[in-house]
Amino acid sequence: SNSYYTMSDENNYTIWAFLKKCHEKGWMYKGTDVMPWCGRCGTGLSQHEIATEGYREITHLSPYVKFPLKGRPGESLIAWTTTPWTLTSNVAAAVHPDKTYLKVKQGNEIHYVIAAREAILKEKGAFEILDRVPGSSLVGLEYDSPYRDLPAQAGVVHKVVGWTEVLETDGTGVVHIAPGCGKEDFHLGK
Repeated sequence: SNSYYTMSDENNYTIWAFLKKCHEKGWMYKGTDVMPWCGRCGTGLSQHEIATEGYREITHLSPYVKFPLKGRPGESLIAWTTTPWTLTSNVAAAVHPDKTYLKVKQGNEIHYVIAAREAILKEKGAFEILDRVPGSSLVGLEYDSPYRDLPAQAGVVHKVVGWTEVLETDGTGVVHIAPGCGKEDFHLGK
């Protein structure tokens, strides 16, 4: 009998009274944030509207992407992503500044991956470790986007940034950052 209805007058007046108090105390500001979006409906979604119940871990194929380093012919960062559809919006690559990265040669190419994930290199064949470098030495380097020919990418400078949230347990230790496509990426981008 006391169900919560978003369209009830009592609910709306209570929310407006709360917002008025927040405004009076100077707790409100105008800013931007990331919002989940439904392409089918063409509308923003609340986190509560996104199906999270029944979530399960699954194993599936996912791509590794080369980010060729500018001014370093034949050298690339290797990023792993579970969201390849966001690569068109990539603006940065994050590395953990305090972790060790391997500079490895495989064939005619040189790649950088976090040392803790050396095993993923073995999947691609023989390799030679050329150096071990701190992630902080990669911060500030520029790279070419895989979609540099898109009009939206024109003028975007793609840089390596430091981020202590980069994990050693998944991927390559290089995280592709697309601020318009996720909350963590958005906050790091800011």
